[in-house]
Formats: sequence, structure tokens, C-alpha cells
Amino acid sequence: MTEANPAFIAISETKLKSNYILNVDIPGFNFIHNPSQTISGGVGLYTNSNLTYQPRNDLNLNNVGCESLFIEITTSSGKPFIIGVIYRHPTYAFQPFQDEFVKLVTHLQNNNYGYLISGDYNINLIKCQEFKCVKLCWLSCHLWLWLYFSYQ
Repeated sequence: MTEANPAFIAISETKLKSNYILNVDIPGFNFIHNPSQTISGGVGLYTNSNLTYQPRNDLNLNNVGCESLFIEITTSSGKPFIIGVIYRHPTYAFQPFQDEFVKLVTHLQNNNYGYLISGDYNINLIKCQEFKCVKLCWLSCHLWLWLYFSYQ
């Protein structure tokens, strides 16, 4: 059996509050998080303690019923790479979230960043009939495939 040594672990819906964090340590990892103001939500990233990163608060999705957290690392090739995690509350409108998400991905692509955005978007694909929603879901699937083949 091979032991996994991930560079990061993304967690959505942490339900952590900013002033009370207990028992979240994993040996060999640093933990950063963005708490929720509600009883649910919140996001966190465990980063391997050997990984150097910079928080990218400028990329956070604001005022769209979600919490997000982004960091930037530099790959061995020198290319900047963004890692993010998002939790979208299911009771908030989808359209503002979708608009901000598409703006974020467009910004990352236009500035030649590699990126991986994980999380719980709470999208009901059965009810999602609009073109942009399908495009968003396609974009997420395409991104995973691109990452898999590009960074092997």
C-alpha cells in the first residue's frame, strides 16, 4: 500500500466559527479557513507544511451567498497556480453566484494561471436548464480533465 502525501486538502461546509477552533490539526499540514456567519457553511484548506503559499483574498467571491478561500502557489516550472475552495449556501440565488464564478474563472484564464477550484456549489442539475448553468458544469468537468492530463 502506498502512502499518500497530498499537497493540500480542501474542505467545504466546515461549520467552524472564527473564535473557536478545536481539533483541526493534521500532522504535517497547516490549516487556514474562512468561517461562515451562519450555522452551516465555511471553507478550509489544509496545506502541506512544505508548501509555500500566499493567501489570495482578492479572489474570494463576496456577497453571493457563499464562503470561499483561495491561495497561490508557484509550481516547479515557475507558473503561478491558484487553489480554491467554495461553499455556496443552497438557499441563496444561483444567478449571482454563477456570474461571479464565471468572472473568476475568466480572470484566471486571461491571466494565465493554472487553477483548481473545489467545493460544494449546491447546484441542482435536474432543475438547471439554462445554458450558463450547463456551461458552468461543463467548465468544472473540463477543468478536472485538463488538470489531470496537464499536470501528470
